[in-house]
Amino acid sequence: MNELQSKVLVSLEALVILAPLTLLTSFYLAFIAALYWETYDLVPWHGYFVPFLAIAALGCLLCLWKAVLTLTFQGRAGLDKIDRRLIISIYLGALLAVFGVACIMAVQWFEMPDIFQVFRIYAYGTPALVPAVHIAFERHISASNE
Repeated sequence: MNELQSKVLVSLEALVILAPLTLLTSFYLAFIAALYWETYDLVPWHGYFVPFLAIAALGCLLCLWKAVLTLTFQGRAGLDKIDRRLIISIYLGALLAVFGVACIMAVQWFEMPDIFQVFRIYAYGTPALVPAVHIAFERHISASNE
């Protein structure tokens, strides 16, 4: 696939997948913040890190947006200049989504502690794996061309 087709495809993936997912995550973060603000004393001990996970998920999505915009406007050469921490945060966001799916699937076979139940909401981020894998593939292509 040439670079122009890749730019168009990753832009389309971002508009179809990442835009609604970013909105959902920001609404979820606002909801969680308002809920925890009102009922802070009633939250169980394992629920205290839920807002931090929501902030991390939104941060990972924003890092993915930065990588998509870099590929769209600067091409494959721009992907080489992306900081390694940004790529690691994209991979951590993908890991969070996969862990959410694993928590949903694991409930069918064994009883899970309550602490793992908070990860199930992040399974909705699984579609973001499509542009994340696309960015990783394009980064690999640009590195192998040098």
